[in-house]
Amino acid sequence: MFCQPDFEKSLRHWSNRQQFRNIITDIYDGEVWQTFKDTNEEGSPNFFRPEVADSHIGLMINLDWFQPFDGTNHSTGAIYAAICNLLRDV
Repeated sequence: MFCQPDFEKSLRHWSNRQQFRNIITDIYDGEVWQTFKDTNEEGSPNFFRPEVADSHIGLMINLDWFQPFDGTNHSTGAIYAAICNLLRDV
């Protein structure tokens, strides 16, 4: 993915977006994104910060199981990761 044109620029989009006071419009406004630390050491900088936005990648792991057909014992599952730094449509 890093070989795609403007991929690193796409990873930085969240650091230049419009923000609103007291309104959560995306994952970037949440407490975890804003307070997650780089290491467990005291005084460690935040992991998600503009100067490292193209190398500190936030992954969201998703798991979903469903039964595609009625009346069967078969179920199907999917595990996938989404890169949270990217725009939703990417």
